Amino acid sequence: MDQVKAMKTVLADIQSGMWNDVVSFVQQVDTSAAKSEGVDARNLLSDLAAERGGISRNASQLEAAAESR
Repeated sequence: MDQVKAMKTVLADIQSGMWNDVVSFVQQVDTSAAKSEGVDARNLLSDLAAERGGISRNASQLEAAAESR
């Protein structure tokens, strides 16, 4: 049971790291076309999160990053 908990922690850390990379990339976007594509991607990810429930807390980070630019 401890191994399962440890694996869940590792996977959560990996997921968080991946989303941090995405957020960092989105924050570096400088062109309006890329921003528009980022918004489209954010919306698709939000829809996916709503359907599957697995990435919803990180989708809000992506949304915040996209809107900050």
